[in-house]
Amino acid sequence: MEAEEKHMQKITSLVMVLLSLITFNLGAAEVSSTSDRTYAELAGEIEQILKRTRTPGAAVAVFEPDGSVWRYTTGFKNIEHREMVDRHTVFRVGSVSKMLVGLAVMKLVSEKKLSLGDRVADLAPEVAFENPWKDQYPIRLVHLLNHTTGWDAPHPPELVSQNKEPLTITETLALHPHSRTSRWVPGSRSAYNNSGPLVAAYIVEKITGERYEDYIESRFFQPLAMEDSGYYFDDHFRSNAATLYRGGQALPYWHLPNRAAGGMHSSLDDMVRLVRFMQHPQKAVETKVLDSDSIRAMQQPVGSHAAAAGMEIGWGTGLTSFHHKGLIYYGHEGALPGVRALVAYTPQGEQGHVVLTNGESPAANQIHKVLAEYEATKQISDKANPARSTGKPDAGLGGFYQLVSPNAERWRIAHKLIPWKIDATEGGIRVTPLIGGKPRILSATTNGKYLQEDTGRVALVAAEDPLLGSVLHYGPMTLKKTGTFTALLPLLLVTTWLVTTILGLLFLLIWLPSKLLGRNMAVADVRLRIWSVLPVSGIFLAVTGAVMVSRGPQPFALAATKTIPSLMVFIGPIVFLLTAFWALRIGYLNRQQATGGFWRNHAILLMGLNAALACFLTGYGIVGLRLWA
Repeated sequence: MEAEEKHMQKITSLVMVLLSLITFNLGAAEVSSTSDRTYAELAGEIEQILKRTRTPGAAVAVFEPDGSVWRYTTGFKNIEHREMVDRHTVFRVGSVSKMLVGLAVMKLVSEKKLSLGDRVADLAPEVAFENPWKDQYPIRLVHLLNHTTGWDAPHPPELVSQNKEPLTITETLALHPHSRTSRWVPGSRSAYNNSGPLVAAYIVEKITGERYEDYIESRFFQPLAMEDSGYYFDDHFRSNAATLYRGGQALPYWHLPNRAAGGMHSSLDDMVRLVRFMQHPQKAVETKVLDSDSIRAMQQPVGSHAAAAGMEIGWGTGLTSFHHKGLIYYGHEGALPGVRALVAYTPQGEQGHVVLTNGESPAANQIHKVLAEYEATKQISDKANPARSTGKPDAGLGGFYQLVSPNAERWRIAHKLIPWKIDATEGGIRVTPLIGGKPRILSATTNGKYLQEDTGRVALVAAEDPLLGSVLHYGPMTLKKTGTFTALLPLLLVTTWLVTTILGLLFLLIWLPSKLLGRNMAVADVRLRIWSVLPVSGIFLAVTGAVMVSRGPQPFALAATKTIPSLMVFIGPIVFLLTAFWALRIGYLNRQQATGGFWRNHAILLMGLNAALACFLTGYGIVGLRLWA
């Protein structure tokens, strides 16, 4: 534990205590102007979600248009000791921490100590990063916060501390700097990234001369009376923290290296105070926290090619946006092993909600949908001028598109397999992912932009990418038009291989027992049938390793070092590649001697598909993938 680790005392306000008198089952709720029956129904839906998803506990707040707040806490903060969640239970909040990074930077901008246009290389030349376009397109401070640096997602070694003590930001930035290499021109595309906000927090430290966590404590937590919030494993946290659960297993505390961007903890009451400040910063004027203009500026896309083209939906400066039935929220989501959190608020209408859970399940997202549906019935419209949606769609936009801004370079193969389709409709366009998503209808404007129908906000714009030429920015994604054959070939290859492989494995279960029981079969037939399915063992090995990593109690630790699961992910594709090409040789040598017919042709086809898939995986870096590198 660091010697400077702060020890916070919990001071409970009498007013806050009086607001928690009404209970539902295992939970406690604060009832405001809406009828008890309405809140009881919400509480019942929350309980059903937690039961269905096997989530131990949750703390929820709903902000009403009349300024009141309904709080609901339920379940266990610690199952073993049967301790219940309450309004002061401390949850880790994951990437909700990035809201504070954005606030800190904007405070320094408002004080003229920083500018969002400052070059990062000038502010922090000692921080290692690579930008091939640095002379013409330098990385600027705003790019760190709106996820447009082009840097790769942090590699597993950056997410695991090898120390029992928390690392400083400087030590964390030195862990694995080569992930901070721009893959495209900074500002030209956005891809969610955890390293940018960490570098921004380092700049806050450098400009202020204070430890980042101390700066947040003195400039935000203390003025806003966020007495349960912090970043360290101190006495207050130990006494009040919710135990995190993954797959029903309690997780030990670990020091997250990227503490500034994902390691904050807080309580429901503190998150309520933060949201109220974000909605009404002018009410905190006596504490000089941050002015309204700076808060509102954080909510809008800025400093990117998409923003310059008129985008109104996407990443702001430390914030993102959500929408439901015309209601526009700002805030952030957070996720860590055993943690799901969400903060969503409207700058107008007093509405919003906070969801904190101590289980790794979709409960937080499902509760968010329930609350957004409830709030949509009371909304004060924030919809932009509907008169803008009067244009005609550009018929030339129709066709297939590939996402060209993946968050993690090593998983860009997944985006290659899922193209997007755009079709022109009367008065707009229909945007559809080919797999796993519903069509989204956008209305055309007279100036060539496309609006979300329920919010009236610009969600799709055309722009020129310095490397790719004409592209579309759709929310936080960048899409590049491609031909039908190019778009569908990878998916067709994988689908055909999968069907052919399953057929071969099912046939193996029929003929192999017969062969073992003494049935006479030509040697060439046996060789073709065995070698056509043998490469699948490599895929099975890799998939098993990946599942072990993802479902392990500490997935980052399993991926960041040479463990059995990470070695399986590394070795499996190599086995697949080698056996696939060796199988081609076996097939060539035995093609004449093998008995003709369907199964001979099936084996030869599968051998060819295995080799083609091996080349595809190699081209996208899956063969020889070292998670620990």
